[in-house]
Amino acid sequence: MKGLYEGKKMDYADGVFAPMLKHLFESMLDGGLDHHLQESKASGELNRKTMELDSEDPVSSK
Repeated sequence: MKGLYEGKKMDYADGVFAPMLKHLFESMLDGGLDHHLQESKASGELNRKTMELDSEDPVSSK
């Protein structure tokens, strides 16, 4: 809000909301990836890269 009071632009590329949108999108992607990895581990799917069962915890390996 401080940026709005200072007269900064509201553009998406370089305006006030750019850092907030960047954080939002990165958080959404990270959460989606974590969820996908947890589901594949729980179902016992093969890791297509190593052709082994997924045994690592994706949350703790970060």
